[in-house]
Amino acid sequence: MMWAGVPPSSQNSQYAAIRSSAALPGWADTADPTVDSARAEFEAGRFWHSSEMLREHEAGGAVLTPSEMLLLARADAG
Repeated sequence: MMWAGVPPSSQNSQYAAIRSSAALPGWADTADPTVDSARAEFEAGRFWHSSEMLREHEAGGAVLTPSEMLLLARADAG
């Protein structure tokens, strides 16, 4: 588990524990190879390329799922 803003040893009840997988929800909910490649680029730190891949995919007529839109937003922010 990760802790939001405090080390794991803190007993302060105002902070909630979150699972590290919650930081990137829905990463395994699609089998689209283009999206999988964009995710791999994102994970490798190549945010611009990930963003471009997703934008081209969407321009080609694909409808991005909410988790794919989140990936695009995170890539744009990266």
